[in-house]
Amino acid sequence: MFTLHQFAGLFFGLILLVIGLTGSAIVFWQPLDRQLNPELYRPAQRVAASMDRVVDAARAHYPHSAPTGVFLREGNVHVVNFTTPGDKRLQVFVDPETYRVRGSRYWEESLVGVLYKLHYTLLAGEAGEWITGISAVMLLALGITGVVLWPGWKKWQAGTSLRWRSHSRIVAYDLHKLSGILTSVFLAILGLTGAYFMFYEPFRAAVYAVTFTPEPPKPISTPVTGRSPLGADAAIATARPLLAGAELYGVSLPTKPEGTVNVLGRFALEGPASRYIRVFLDQYSGQVRQVKDARKPNTPEFILNWMAPLHFGTYGGLFTQVMYLFVGLAPGGLFLTGFWLWLKKLRRSRVAAESEQKLPV
Repeated sequence: MFTLHQFAGLFFGLILLVIGLTGSAIVFWQPLDRQLNPELYRPAQRVAASMDRVVDAARAHYPHSAPTGVFLREGNVHVVNFTTPGDKRLQVFVDPETYRVRGSRYWEESLVGVLYKLHYTLLAGEAGEWITGISAVMLLALGITGVVLWPGWKKWQAGTSLRWRSHSRIVAYDLHKLSGILTSVFLAILGLTGAYFMFYEPFRAAVYAVTFTPEPPKPISTPVTGRSPLGADAAIATARPLLAGAELYGVSLPTKPEGTVNVLGRFALEGPASRYIRVFLDQYSGQVRQVKDARKPNTPEFILNWMAPLHFGTYGGLFTQVMYLFVGLAPGGLFLTGFWLWLKKLRRSRVAAESEQKLPV
């Protein structure tokens, strides 16, 4: 157990330090982004009367890119997303009253976008995603093994003491054990939920398998030759009766012939895991293919719906978000104290070996 804990920390500690620091930096990414881009996030008095006009206004500026959706942010800020040849997300901000473009940007090139890419991919593309995903699994293992190895199980005082005036090695050990036991549960949660985001499809399949629940088929559209895809306004009108009073959050537009138009709603008074509803529509006929209401999930969806709130710390409001700001610093602190202890141990072993060699035969 100790060997697993030690080598997982040594091999993945530096990566987890970067992931933790960037995670802390993006806990409050939305207010940070608004402060950095006040013109883009200038509040509007009302929601646009026509989402099609919002999309058309953005498309007029970027006629060679395909829109993937239009979404509403705080203050009735309307954002149209596009796909680009470089696999970047182009965001176009449109005034909902005048239908004029306020500005645009590539998400990945914004400060918050760079922090996100560093957090999820280490700026290393697909290889970085794999490294981050494996590191998340290691963080889960480190959290569990850290709890098992905590000396407080044998003697409470040994697990809670902090001997500031002792040797640097003892101080490092005490800081390591205390910060570890105080954050271990949260680090394990972050590891588990991080693995969910990085290995979404297999994670989802595994949750359905362990709960013995058959996974529903993915909603698709039936292509019709000569028929134009459903527009955002028509999709909203069709989905509105099914949104059950939820406020409109956005419309996701298909990028493939078999893709569906997804109308997203948000319940203002619901909890973090039951806040959203999605209506999937056939993009040609407008028929409802599926409705996902987070207030009425099956067992696997109940589990999966909690992954994002647990990862982003939104389940307890401002208190848990501030707490996550500091929890994100823990992997770095644990790596540095653990690395220091390992170096001290390595040095003592070398000194002992050299002393043995100097002994007379």
